[in-house]
Amino acid sequence: MKFIELTSLPDLSIHVLHPLRARVEPKDGIYMASLEDTNICASGESPAEAVDYLKDIIAAKFRLFSREEDILGKRSRHQLHVLRQSLLINDSPSEVKLSDCWLVVRYMHEIGHPLAWEPIAVYDDEQRAQAKATSLGMIEPGFRIEKLPRF
Repeated sequence: MKFIELTSLPDLSIHVLHPLRARVEPKDGIYMASLEDTNICASGESPAEAVDYLKDIIAAKFRLFSREEDILGKRSRHQLHVLRQSLLINDSPSEVKLSDCWLVVRYMHEIGHPLAWEPIAVYDDEQRAQAKATSLGMIEPGFRIEKLPRF
C-alpha cells in the first residue's frame, strides 16, 4: 500500500486547491485507488490506471454533485463536502478541448428520486462503458451509461 497526492484532474475546469490524498494498493489481482474520507474508489490493471480512473471519477462526481446538490443523499453530500475543501470549478476553462467520456452510473434506490444517479466508472470508449454497465446490470439492475462532454 502506498499513498500519493493528486494535484491535478483531467477536467481542466476543476482546480485542485489542496492536494487530495489517495491510497493505492493491490487487491485480488488488480489495483485499487481510493480517496480517503470519501469512499470514492476505482480499480485498474496497474497502479497508474487505477489512479487515472480515480481522477476521472472524482472530477465527474464533483461536477455532477455540485450541479445536483439539492437531491443528493447523505453519502453523496459528504463526498461533495470533502471534495469542496480541495477543489474549485472554474467556469472559464482554458481553450483545450478533450474528448467526450462516458459515465457508468447507478440509480440510487435509497434516495428514490428519478435524477438520483451515482457515477461508478468513467471510460473514454463508449463500448467499454456499455460492457461495464451490462456486466454490472447482471448483478444488480439500475445501471446505464451517460455521455459527459469534457471541457
